[in-house]
Amino acid sequence: VFSLLMTYEKLFYCGERLEDVILWRLDEEKLDYIRNDYYFYMGFSYLYAAEIDRGNQAVIGALREVMLSENNTGYLDREMILGIIRSDNEELQELLCRLLLAARLQEGLRQAICESMDEGTPKAFLKLLQVIEENGLIRFSSVKRAVSTWIGIFHEEQADRVNGKLLSLMGKCLREEDFCRELLGTNDSIAISTALWAQGFYEAENAVRSMKELVEKGTKNQRLTASFYNNSLYDEEIRMQVAKKVILGQEDMELTAAFFPAFTEHTMRLIRKAVHDRVYDSELREPQAMEAAECFGSRQEAEQLYGRFLGLYGQLPKKGLAYDPCIFPWYRVELAPADVVSQLAFLAYVLQDEEKITEAAALLGEAGSDMRAVLFNLLLYRPSNTRQRELAIGYVGNADTKTSVKAVQVVKKLSLAEPEYRMVEDMLRFKRSSLRGTLIGVLMGQPEEKMEGSLRRLLQDKREEKRSAGLDMLLRLSRDEKRGKLYGQVKGLAALVENPTDKERILLQELEGRPGESAAEKKGHGIYDPDAPDVLLQPWPKERQKTPAQMMAECMPLTVKEALAKIKKLDELVGANKDYEYVAANGERTLLGNAYGSLEGKQVNQKPFWDRKLTDYPLAEVFGRFYEEEIRDYRVLIELETLLNQKSVGAYKAAE
Repeated sequence: VFSLLMTYEKLFYCGERLEDVILWRLDEEKLDYIRNDYYFYMGFSYLYAAEIDRGNQAVIGALREVMLSENNTGYLDREMILGIIRSDNEELQELLCRLLLAARLQEGLRQAICESMDEGTPKAFLKLLQVIEENGLIRFSSVKRAVSTWIGIFHEEQADRVNGKLLSLMGKCLREEDFCRELLGTNDSIAISTALWAQGFYEAENAVRSMKELVEKGTKNQRLTASFYNNSLYDEEIRMQVAKKVILGQEDMELTAAFFPAFTEHTMRLIRKAVHDRVYDSELREPQAMEAAECFGSRQEAEQLYGRFLGLYGQLPKKGLAYDPCIFPWYRVELAPADVVSQLAFLAYVLQDEEKITEAAALLGEAGSDMRAVLFNLLLYRPSNTRQRELAIGYVGNADTKTSVKAVQVVKKLSLAEPEYRMVEDMLRFKRSSLRGTLIGVLMGQPEEKMEGSLRRLLQDKREEKRSAGLDMLLRLSRDEKRGKLYGQVKGLAALVENPTDKERILLQELEGRPGESAAEKKGHGIYDPDAPDVLLQPWPKERQKTPAQMMAECMPLTVKEALAKIKKLDELVGANKDYEYVAANGERTLLGNAYGSLEGKQVNQKPFWDRKLTDYPLAEVFGRFYEEEIRDYRVLIELETLLNQKSVGAYKAAE
């Protein structure tokens, strides 16, 4: 309603006469304003349709003139097309059909008409569809893309699969109800999808009813095809009803993976509600209580789902499962442990069952890095038993910065026992400076009678990170006038550090009040070795001229299958290191699983491409080893890059 009111406001700005807007009969100032507002005409289609159906001859004449005139009095835009096909004016719709047929080389006009067709009346759609069928317009790429969008079972790279046979099938399903029902009984995924689309074209409830029948009584392939339609539905309640029925009613992993997206979207919406839309916030917030009946229909169903997902988690391999292809040759479904853990965590939170919360909280390390922090917030905002407290302390050291930050906020609210302080001590093995500072701060807050034992354990540990943390604590005590007496009792513990490293030696010198060696005194100012020999660049060898065919053969030495296998190995390597944290060029701590960018201080944007090095990026040694073992040749690298950039095997087919 408000959008429509805004559209009327724009019309009043133009002078209230809609035909003047259509034909650009406005002063230059208004025309200039309209040209510079990309969204100005948004919503005008409803005004056009209303005025057409009211019989406003001025508006009808203006639209007719735009379609027929060669004097550039205006141009036919998407809103005008929508207005015509949303109205019941057969004359204008007939003109639009003629315009579609006459478009010839005007691919943009053809695209605008076809991509708007399914947003009008059924009668207008069928008229335009008949023009496409009878005149073979399916040969045009814009028409193929539009058809794939209507039916929803292809994406852009598979547009070539859209042909006259499919178009004929769609048209027949729309015109013959019995034929449509007949297709639903087949085991052909294309035929079933077309029939469901045709039923939904007229009445979504009919398509939903047919889909439910397929889920209830159909073959496995019919159920899988139904999952594709189910995932495309707008109504979340219907998607969840069907998905719950399938997942609770059978144990087939492929079917579960196919219907699982309904749960993912449903749960994400509810999680947003529970944390007041602050899903990606680092601030710990008290979550809103959620009712099981509101979220999953009933507490009993929520309990059943928890048991089902827990069993599913136990069955999944660490890398998850992927079914490729599934339903269609170009479609895939997958199920990862991270997805199942998210469901378990939210179900445990909704059920408010202490045992389940503890059980799910222990699995958060398997949750996706984008969801781990918010799930931690839900489950461990207020730890209710010893195990939950241990888990909260453990997540302080989690590789995901937001999870770590939230865990720190929880731990700071707890009164820690000695075993829990020892857990904090153990996490000082991590090298992250921000985390270490926080952990040391927690240890500095322990009772004074426990401080000496803590310092002894740290200073005698075999790890340098822990010893240096103990020395850091001594330095903090030495600067705290209020704890001077305690420092006097423990300062001699610094002698427990045997054979100190360079870093520890600096800390010991600070404790003793002696200045360390300045940068000016160090050889090469501690930055470089002035005695290292110069390395001269060798001249680049002169290349022999090659034909384009030779160059293509050299750049693409692998088969498609071999290239894809290497890309999958690289993907697995990234997955194995997804929780590795690095400081990115913008200074933010980033998980490799979220982004792979240059390291802080490397300033790659200021370097030419040929001067950028692998050492400018995280885990250079790991990925360098992958290059040496799997790629080994720059030609292979070029081939893999081509495949990744194309996102399809189209480039290979063209090369072949």
